[in-house]
Amino acid sequence: MSWKKPTLTLSSHTSDILLNHEQGHFNIAELKVRIVKDSLKKLWLKNNINIDSILSFYPKLKESGDLYDSFTKHGLDTIKQKKFDSIMNLELSKY
Repeated sequence: MSWKKPTLTLSSHTSDILLNHEQGHFNIAELKVRIVKDSLKKLWLKNNINIDSILSFYPKLKESGDLYDSFTKHGLDTIKQKKFDSIMNLELSKY
């Protein structure tokens, strides 16, 4: 259920760019979830599991999204957006 501000009139090409950029926000969150799941799997059998340290990513999630927006200029810098997409795809494939 994607959405955009109703005051924006976007071309099909611009809509594709925006959708790809928003996919990046999802990918950031997904990567962090995969890292947490991987950490929990590795620590599951250990006696001293510190869940708080594993979940410490959560407050940084907004910060990561803000940095992503700044880096890609909200998806308008298509070269940096493609670079981010490549890096994120590589990172997601690790988990």
